[in-house]
Amino acid sequence: MRWMLLGLAAGTGATAVLLGRSRHGRRRPGGCALVVKLGGAALTMKQTFETPNRASIDASAEALALAAANSAGICVVHGAGSFGHFQAREFSVSKGAAQPSFSWLGFALTRQSVGRLNQLVLDALLRRGVAAVSLPPFATGWRRGDRRA
Repeated sequence: MRWMLLGLAAGTGATAVLLGRSRHGRRRPGGCALVVKLGGAALTMKQTFETPNRASIDASAEALALAAANSAGICVVHGAGSFGHFQAREFSVSKGAAQPSFSWLGFALTRQSVGRLNQLVLDALLRRGVAAVSLPPFATGWRRGDRRA
């Protein structure tokens, strides 16, 4: 069985980790034997607000499903493309929380937008038999400067 753990990264990108299985069906410790980056511009129509490139998402999911069947573990990182970047720019999220124009509401709207793309990627993987779930990166904590937030 192929297992995939997919989560959103901070900011506007997203992260996915494929948890590998040994030849004997047991889960391997460690994790990734391969890292794959799916660009947001490839997964979306980047110049058009929240417009997925469904053919590209499907082709990527198909390739990942085939790779997952033959790999000890894959980490997949995907960008946001037309999901998240518009909000990040509008609310100065892309400039960081230290900026006076930064908005936590904008940060939340950016994450929500990226989550929509993430769900499309998850759906495409699930249709191909890759067990995928979301894992927010904030579940493990985060840092702000030198201290933990």
